[in-house]
Amino acid sequence: ATVKTASGQPASIFINFHPASPQDLAGLNPADVRKVEYLDFPSDPRFLGAKHAVNFFTRQYMYGGYTKLSAKERFLISSGEAALYSKFAHRSMEYDVMLSGDYDYNRHIGTSGTETYRLPSATVVRESAAEAGKHRERSLYCGVRASWNKDPGFSFRNIISYRRKHTPVSETYGSVTFTDLYPPQGFSAGSQATSNAISWNSELYIALGKGWSLNGSTQFEALENDTHDSYTTETQNIDNIADEHAVYLRGDFRANKSLSDNITLFATLSAAGNGSSIEYAGTSNTTNHFRQNFAACYAGVAASYRKASGSIDAGYAFESTGINGRKTD
Repeated sequence: ATVKTASGQPASIFINFHPASPQDLAGLNPADVRKVEYLDFPSDPRFLGAKHAVNFFTRQYMYGGYTKLSAKERFLISSGEAALYSKFAHRSMEYDVMLSGDYDYNRHIGTSGTETYRLPSATVVRESAAEAGKHRERSLYCGVRASWNKDPGFSFRNIISYRRKHTPVSETYGSVTFTDLYPPQGFSAGSQATSNAISWNSELYIALGKGWSLNGSTQFEALENDTHDSYTTETQNIDNIADEHAVYLRGDFRANKSLSDNITLFATLSAAGNGSSIEYAGTSNTTNHFRQNFAACYAGVAASYRKASGSIDAGYAFESTGINGRKTD
């Protein structure tokens, strides 16, 4: 879902002061919405510096909850999606279970086009025409979240999720012609891909009193991608196989001091790191290792007045990258 202001500016969506994901919005129970608040340049640090925010206030369960199931099927183009969202509470804790999936089976894919290359010695025209093709894709998402959000001065959320995207078949068949230089040649292009990821996200907010508050968030993700691309003609065959493993970790912590409804001092500390290894096989064989680390600290002041806002900050940032053992800072 996308929400914009009257002037076309994007607005961030929150539910009970927490950033709302697509799964949160799809699983929202309209009967639980108590009110919806729109804010320009909100000073509350729980809005994470958003210039425009829409905040849904929903019913807070002490016990019980609800389950919501939605599904959509497109029979003419063979695609569909389904989602299950379940929320239940026990005393001060709320738990959310999210499960969704979709598929797309397209029996007619491919593109046709003409490319012109003007060289000093001649002009070459390449014409390609797709004659047949098919594409199949399936994806799955599941997540479990635990939240404590009963006190306006303290809240936290932790979510563990898994997502998978699988493309078992993506094939195109056709012909290629290069002006009158060569006779038409048939070709086939195929692709298979699988992606698996496990992630953990955590959010924390603490109001310390006298205008002081702390925000924190942590993200971790482990990712695996496997792809196999091929291109075959009457005279050659090209195979590219890639196996990627990647890990990502990031932490952000921010201290806020509210001087008034319009002026806030802040100090932020951020750090992130990721590393990946990609092994290539097929027509060419090689292995590449990538690494990137980042750290930053800065402080500043944010102010707003009526329909205008701005901020100024200063700090220090450090970034380090490495490719196959070669380091750059």
